[in-house]
Amino acid sequence: MRDDLDHYIDAVEHLPTAPVVMVKLIALFREPECDVDEVVNLLSVDPALTAEVLRLCNSAHFGADETVVDVFDAVMRLGFYEVYRRALAMFSLKTMSAGTAGDSINVDELWRHSAATAVLSGMIAKQTGDSEGAAYTAGLLHDIGKLVLASAEGPKYGALLRQSGGFGRGLEAVEKAEFGFAHGAVGARLLARWGVPLDISTPVSLHHDQGWPEPFARMSAIVCLGNIAAHRLDQGAGEQPQDLPDATPAVQALQIPIDQLADLVQRAEEEVAKLEGLFPVATAK
Repeated sequence: MRDDLDHYIDAVEHLPTAPVVMVKLIALFREPECDVDEVVNLLSVDPALTAEVLRLCNSAHFGADETVVDVFDAVMRLGFYEVYRRALAMFSLKTMSAGTAGDSINVDELWRHSAATAVLSGMIAKQTGDSEGAAYTAGLLHDIGKLVLASAEGPKYGALLRQSGGFGRGLEAVEKAEFGFAHGAVGARLLARWGVPLDISTPVSLHHDQGWPEPFARMSAIVCLGNIAAHRLDQGAGEQPQDLPDATPAVQALQIPIDQLADLVQRAEEEVAKLEGLFPVATAK
């Protein structure tokens, strides 16, 4: 049943288009026994992605004695999860860099924050025994609703972001007051239209909440905590996790010791730096 949110999204002139290969890759990753040939065939559909996977595999970080020139060999060397993470990072970067949202928001900063949230969410999920892949994916896509609002509202949304500080429950309240919808709900609805499953789109919708309904409560708490910690990285990681009162509900829900969270934040900073080196935003278009 269509509602006001659907009509709002329908009216956006430059709506982010569904990255078809990305959506199929998400579905493929969720299969219990994934066929490597299927992965290779899917990656090979997109020449830019194929080139990126090979570049990644032959980079200084992953490189071996012999240059890899075949996608199958690259997937076997890197592992599907590593290829999956890098492919999603590339797709999200392209999606954010396309269209007119960049006229109203800093796409560079948005992607870097999304990458940090993805890395932290994946690390937290691994620590808690939850799905690392689902957490990484939801973290990477959690702010996609900001692209829709920026495309729909133009400079007005950019001004709102600056006035509110650009994050937190305060931003959600201002968005709802101004537009009737917050970016979490907008992003989740867009992802649902793309065919992204609920265990990913629901945490996107709830990443600023402090109480989460089942059956996606744990994943929503993970992405919420990943988002909070990522914002601290954005600000230079000046505060320690124990000094973040907005993180308390998620920390308690997941039962993560504070000292472990501090270690994750430190390790995430190094991983995000690697991603930035692999995918310079200036060359995304």
